Amino acid sequence: MSGKVRFEDIAKLIVFNKSEVIDWFCSEAEFRYFIEKLIGAGLIRRVRRDMYAIIDSVSGKIYADSFMIASKISAGAYMIMHSALAYHYFDLAEKHSPVTVADDKKFRSFIFDGIKYSYIKSPICGFVDKIDNGAISVTSKERTIIDCIACMNRLGGVQRLFGILCTLPFLDEKQLTDCLTEYSRKGLYKKAGYLFWYFQKRLNLSDAFFDFCKEHMNKSVIEYLTIEYRPKSVLQKEWALMAPSYVDLLDGIK
Repeated sequence: MSGKVRFEDIAKLIVFNKSEVIDWFCSEAEFRYFIEKLIGAGLIRRVRRDMYAIIDSVSGKIYADSFMIASKISAGAYMIMHSALAYHYFDLAEKHSPVTVADDKKFRSFIFDGIKYSYIKSPICGFVDKIDNGAISVTSKERTIIDCIACMNRLGGVQRLFGILCTLPFLDEKQLTDCLTEYSRKGLYKKAGYLFWYFQKRLNLSDAFFDFCKEHMNKSVIEYLTIEYRPKSVLQKEWALMAPSYVDLLDGIK
């Protein structure tokens, strides 16, 4: 091992990339020698090329979970869509599914400890939370919900989304409007307005939020909220939307 860098220094990082520590060494060769010694001693594991995780000496398993690994793929990486749902809303059905990660640059999917980490192109920029001193990078709760509405059929359908909305105590109204503005999709304004309307009091959303959605939606075009509920959809005139009733939505999550 290097005489300048100690394992204790590296261990504080839990999971790390070469780019984070290479400056600690005099040369690339010294870094490689140090890393291979740690791997041979059973102190770290290689997650993928130039990415490593610290091993718990008691359990023999790495300290980092899939959320931490996803957040450390690069400096710009963050969890999105399925994985953001799993993180924010304790969705156990998604906990061990492929981890979906957005990044500044596309990366090749990889598998570590039986879990696949896949790149997904982010539909909008921003609204990313840094949690636990930056150990976790994930889309905010508000953006995660808006992403779900925008990609409803790809993210488990309206029943799953409605079930999550039924449990939420609060969402930041300004961030919801900012996310919708970033998407700038007329159909999304009406879908968001219709779904949030059922939870206006619960989420403490003002009338101004719904006025905002109506101002930006296309009133002259009737759209379907979701294809899966097409046979049960009825016209919601206020939102120019063919959508299931509140009762049918509730029945879908029972």
